[in-house]
This record gives sequence, structure tokens and C-alpha cells, in this order.
Amino acid sequence: MSRVVDQKIEAKLANLSRPPFGQEDVEMPPQVDTRMSEMEHRLSSLEAVVQSNHQQQQQQQAQITSHLGHLQQQVDSQGSALQRHLDEKLSEQLSHIERILGRGEKKFRGE
Repeated sequence: MSRVVDQKIEAKLANLSRPPFGQEDVEMPPQVDTRMSEMEHRLSSLEAVVQSNHQQQQQQQAQITSHLGHLQQQVDSQGSALQRHLDEKLSEQLSHIERILGRGEKKFRGE
């Protein structure tokens, strides 16, 4: 009985070690082998181009981020300068209006 079990196990292992029908390795004709080599070379070239483009994209993204930060600083600086300028002009206008109104009160009082 153990011999029968051993034979069944050996048969199963032999079946497992064989590739399924139609999937055995076969030698390719020279034309196909050449085409496969060309395709592998083209694929390698394409991978290099994709990696290069990815690196360039990362560099450009870093540059754009830097430029945007610089532009934001400039906008903030100009906004602050404009606000200071408007505050100064408003203060001058208010002082001028107060002087004009002060003269009118003196004339009104008869001074």
C-alpha cells in the first residue's frame, strides 16, 4: 500500500514540475529572437526617457514652487507698501480737512 501511495505522489510531483500543455519553452526562430532583442532595447530606452522626464518634471516643479514663493513675497511687500501709502494720504487729507474746518469755525465765531 505504501508503494502505491509513493507512486501516486511521484506522479503528482512529476506533473507539477512539467509546464502545462502548450507552455513549454521552445527555441525562437532567429527573426523573432532579433525582434525580441530590438524590443527589449527599445523598452530599455523608453524606461530611461521616462525616468529622465520624471526627474525634469520634479526639477521644474521645485523651480515653480520657488518662483511662486518669491512672487508671493513681492505681492505681500507691494500690498504693505500700498497700504502705508494710502494711510499716509488719508492722514494728509484728514489733516487738510481739519485745517479747513478750523478756519471756518474761526470765521463763524468772528475771530
